[in-house]
Amino acid sequence: MKTDWVAEIFRAMRDCGEDISIIYGRCVSSGENSNVDWYELPHDEYDGMSGLASLMRKAGYTVSELPQWQGDDKYSFRNAVKGLKVFLPTTGIREQQWIKYDRSLPILNRSTERVAWTVFSKQQTSAIKDQAKTLGVTVNSYLLSHLDRLIAENLVPNDAERRWMIPVNLRGAVSRASEQAPQMAFIALDFSQIPLPIDVQEQVNARKRQGYQWGAWAAFVGSFLLGKKGIRSDMQKRESKNHGWTGMFSNLGKWDIKTDDNWLFCPAVSRVYPVGAGCVTVNGQLTLSMQFHEALQHDLASTQALLNHWAELCVNAIPQEINISKELAFG
Repeated sequence: MKTDWVAEIFRAMRDCGEDISIIYGRCVSSGENSNVDWYELPHDEYDGMSGLASLMRKAGYTVSELPQWQGDDKYSFRNAVKGLKVFLPTTGIREQQWIKYDRSLPILNRSTERVAWTVFSKQQTSAIKDQAKTLGVTVNSYLLSHLDRLIAENLVPNDAERRWMIPVNLRGAVSRASEQAPQMAFIALDFSQIPLPIDVQEQVNARKRQGYQWGAWAAFVGSFLLGKKGIRSDMQKRESKNHGWTGMFSNLGKWDIKTDDNWLFCPAVSRVYPVGAGCVTVNGQLTLSMQFHEALQHDLASTQALLNHWAELCVNAIPQEINISKELAFG
């Protein structure tokens, strides 16, 4: 059977002791009485978008074509070479500084027992979208600027730099055997100071212009050069040298389906990127979710408190003259 080398990277992570589950939640109602049905899907078989589409379809909802790559170009040998020039310099050993971190701690809780979440109202979601537009940034950059502030002020030393992994949807720009197969790359964003939303946006734009996402995809599909044993050996070597990034922030975008339910999404975490944060907008309501790897030594209550603060930062940054409710529905 032909090896899917993109999927093999996630299988190797699992073999090295990591939980590669992508987490989803279906809120059957909003507010204090929300009841969440949780789901876990393996990252070697799905990416964030195909997993959500699969769950929605199984729930009886109609989901047509999945969101596609928004750029004008596609993956090619030329773009791969261009992208590798900016991707490869970010692949060296990097140790993330944390206030409190112990990578020797075993994974004790299921992923669904680590996920904190909140649901914004349609009014709040619209206000966040409008504020991002006013600032000349995407909702993604707006949310990430506040997330990075949260992490910088609470989890890392004052002078510690942060590096975020931001998945990029490449559907329509790369060739894969099925709609379900992982079809995402990522870009790396580095912050030494707490960024404004426009700072995040400018770095995102620069990375995409440089073709970083094509370099990342080239590394995924080119992992056959290492072989299965080599991939695992490289991961173990990096682990022994305390290699790590800050975390991953993933936005599944906007989904319009016939449902009154809210949906939650949270990417997997590992010792390498121990902070996982995700968002998705379904029928005009944005949800945020977050989990921490056990190495960060946070229980669900403390994670929820930090997520609540993240949500409050996003809402409180909206000008006072825009009259919206500050009340939020937390998990």
